[in-house]
Amino acid sequence: MHIEKNNDDDPEKHNDAVRDIAFSPTNEKYVTCSADKSLRISDLKNGLVEKVLEGHGSDASSVDWHPYYSLLASGGKDRYIKIWDPR
Repeated sequence: MHIEKNNDDDPEKHNDAVRDIAFSPTNEKYVTCSADKSLRISDLKNGLVEKVLEGHGSDASSVDWHPYYSLLASGGKDRYIKIWDPR
């Protein structure tokens, strides 16, 4: 019998489908956005989530890093574009 783990218990995982992924300009980190309304920034070497960003009112559907600054931009089905300073 196969039993799936509930993602609600694991802060390392999104609770819904991942909609987009983007790699930092230095390729040291990546960020994912999800239908669970959150973004997760992870270290590329070890895959551990370093930060969870929440603030969209519905699905976060796209995300990207600024090419020069430590900023992220995300868009969601809530029709907002959010600028994040993850520091």
